[in-house]
Amino acid sequence: MAGSVAAIAALLCGLQTPPANATPEDFYDVPADLSTTAPGDVLRTEPLPLALSIPSADGPLPGHATRILYRSNDTHGNPIAVSGFYLEPTADWTGPGERPLITLAVGTQGQGDACAPSKTAGSLLGYTPPLGLAAGYEVPTIELLAAGGFAVVVTDYHGLGTPGVHDWLNREATAHAVLDAARAAKNLPATTITPTAPIGIWGYSQGGGAAAAAAELQPRYAPDLDVRGTFAGAPPADPLQLLSALDATIDKGYIAWALNGLAADYPQAGPEIQGILSPAGQTWLQESATHCYAESIARYGLLDSRAWTSTGETISSAITGNPVLRELLAQQNIGALTPNAPVLMVSNTADDIVPHQSVEQLATDWCAKGVAVHLDKAAEVPAILPGTSTVHVLVYPLATARALDWMTQRLADAPAPSTCTR
Repeated sequence: MAGSVAAIAALLCGLQTPPANATPEDFYDVPADLSTTAPGDVLRTEPLPLALSIPSADGPLPGHATRILYRSNDTHGNPIAVSGFYLEPTADWTGPGERPLITLAVGTQGQGDACAPSKTAGSLLGYTPPLGLAAGYEVPTIELLAAGGFAVVVTDYHGLGTPGVHDWLNREATAHAVLDAARAAKNLPATTITPTAPIGIWGYSQGGGAAAAAAELQPRYAPDLDVRGTFAGAPPADPLQLLSALDATIDKGYIAWALNGLAADYPQAGPEIQGILSPAGQTWLQESATHCYAESIARYGLLDSRAWTSTGETISSAITGNPVLRELLAQQNIGALTPNAPVLMVSNTADDIVPHQSVEQLATDWCAKGVAVHLDKAAEVPAILPGTSTVHVLVYPLATARALDWMTQRLADAPAPSTCTR
């Protein structure tokens, strides 16, 4: 569930070492007491030199980046600190009204702190021998938005960069992080966005799920934000379907991140997880907690997940067959609530990572609630190298131009197209 072709091309330019003023780890330390803070409060900032930046007479292109630490809430409503970064565009906003803000949810990065987007944006690539590779593959998309005049804020999500476990696929924690990042951006001093700036939510893959969750939780959790539209590309709206699909691909190692997140968020999950794992599975689970997506693919992509279970069944079958784990994952389903702004969804029938059926079901659920949903299938590509996530990766860059045009129209309050049938 990662990346875009443009980003991959950028990565091929070569490894870069972190700049001399690389971020000290204490930036990500969480203040001992968050009880007097509110969601979206900015706790700490520092300049973030971007790896992909061009000097100009008007300032760096596409803009000035600031690393941020801000207050959010975990899945149980407890205060937490989340990191991320804000990109203030050098370009003027030429659309109608004031400069809008995009709160961007990245695709799968991994579970190790080195994978955090606010770290990889500064160096583009990080490497720890022998297989530890962290890549800021969403940076080209982020900078494309800024070059168009959009202010952009990017969350690292709960536990990615900061202390704690990144709860991959957790619906509420990721939604909170995305929405509170927008609040934090508005609380930053010396920016060109105002308290009334319109907001767009943007994400693909894991980011599409986080964007979709944020869209449906926003009316309840962050009614103060003027959200005009959400781009939710290939959103994993049904985690159980997702894990079954992943198990048949080179991305099967990602399943450990879902299990680690469940164990961290729900006390009842830990014993159930240990009960389904073999010794090899327990090692896989523990080691995966420090991996980014590339290392997970390299280590586990060609393995048979039956080696990880105590029964010899596949890991996805063991999970779905466990009533406790199945229920906890079902709680992460998206579609039960109602966004109050239009949604653009992109999916592909040949996607071997995020099942197209689950995306169609989310669109159906929201259409039934009166949401203006446009399910775009125009970025259709044939099944290429099944089991390698090739189709899933290709759809994002193919859909980006249409998503950008759609978002620009929503922020201008143009009527939203819909593929819902009444």
